[in-house]
Amino acid sequence: MQANFGFKAGDAIKVFHPTYVHYGIVSDRIGPDGHPMIIDHSMATGTVAERSWGEATGGKTVSKSDLDSDRSPYQIILAARQLIGKAKYSLTNFNCEAFVRHVMGLSPTSKQVTASAVSVPLAGIIAYKASAKNPWITALACLTVFAVTTHAVAE
Repeated sequence: MQANFGFKAGDAIKVFHPTYVHYGIVSDRIGPDGHPMIIDHSMATGTVAERSWGEATGGKTVSKSDLDSDRSPYQIILAARQLIGKAKYSLTNFNCEAFVRHVMGLSPTSKQVTASAVSVPLAGIIAYKASAKNPWITALACLTVFAVTTHAVAE
């Protein structure tokens, strides 16, 4: 029996990882675990795939995205399925967030990548100078700023 997570087919979801937020689309199909399947674009698969809830979320916290679309759930799922196995994953050019925005009829951009491209180098420069050029402190500062930034801009 399917558990009611409060998600509907066609919903965009966010999966919270320690240093980033992963996006996917709730499918209209039920997986072998009895939960809705997720259509996502991940580094793990290298392309768009329809995966089980457990595989796509990894047991992490999941919430509904604030992204709005004029498309119906059917149109969103259809657009997502048309990219299964066809779109190559790229962290900077077409990642999970860009994929979800694209299938929802929005500009296929990633606010996480855009914000991090500015904040992380700036944090690195400041930490490097403030720590007397300590590479470990600089790396830790960059990773911390990256995690905070990606979570802060996730919709």
